[in-house]
Amino acid sequence: MVTGQPVRRLAQLIQRYRLEDPLSQAAWAASIGVFARWTLGHYHAPAGGTPWVGMTIRTTVFALWGQVLREWLALRWWRPRNEPADRAREDV
Repeated sequence: MVTGQPVRRLAQLIQRYRLEDPLSQAAWAASIGVFARWTLGHYHAPAGGTPWVGMTIRTTVFALWGQVLREWLALRWWRPRNEPADRAREDV
């Protein structure tokens, strides 16, 4: 198990070179690939249907929700620490 100093060093390196966005996009793309491979093996099309249509729909929905989650996490975690939350602020 990796804990402590190496993890902090890696986190600082990622922040210093601003790799959060590219790494999160790469993780998102990898998860889409894994899901597509899983769907290829486990999806069973209804009788008379073409399997690639259902697989494409499922993978697209997974990709869209994954992107929504990625963006939400980006807004929640990557906001600068000294910036106040937008909840208390009102635009007039």
